[in-house]
Amino acid sequence: MTVKAKVATLRALFNEELNRDGLFIEGYKNSHGEDAVICLNTKAEYTELVKASLQALDIYTAGSVSDSTGVPVEICQTALDELRDSFSETLTEGPGNNSRYTHSADRKLNGEATYEQLAHGVKVHTETGAVMVSGIEINKTVRTAGVYKTVNKQPKTLAKDYVRNQLPLAKWRTFKLDGDGGNFVSLRNGQKVFRPADFT
Repeated sequence: MTVKAKVATLRALFNEELNRDGLFIEGYKNSHGEDAVICLNTKAEYTELVKASLQALDIYTAGSVSDSTGVPVEICQTALDELRDSFSETLTEGPGNNSRYTHSADRKLNGEATYEQLAHGVKVHTETGAVMVSGIEINKTVRTAGVYKTVNKQPKTLAKDYVRNQLPLAKWRTFKLDGDGGNFVSLRNGQKVFRPADFT
């Protein structure tokens, strides 16, 4: 199926009732071998979560982050400043235009948007046909645990992760549905089921 045909097919499947309930992704396998059933709230507004996260940063001080992480105060201050600058840039330039993220899902190619919106929280890549589903993770049931390597993070990254994990954005997730690796993926919303054939 061509991307153009896929967009037409998916657009016919998605309707105004898509976001009535939580949207389930069933049989999602990530690159670490984890297999899970995920429930997302695709009604969530990313920019509102960024605004709330920016405001929430005001309750953190370099000293409090240092006390919780063991990271030196000056490094914690840099981490807080960079988080604040990043959130501010996202709000100023718009989601997908943050210069810190070259892999941004909404970046433009030759002046044209690389994604087409299908429904709130659901979009398709105009070249590859990959479907991206975004929202707040409500629940996740792991059916098969993945194998994750231990990563030695730099002190600034540890400080940022500590703060990020407590912000409103902490539960924001984006999942790529493209059938790679033989993934069996279906999206379920109420009585509506989107089967793997809809994404190939």
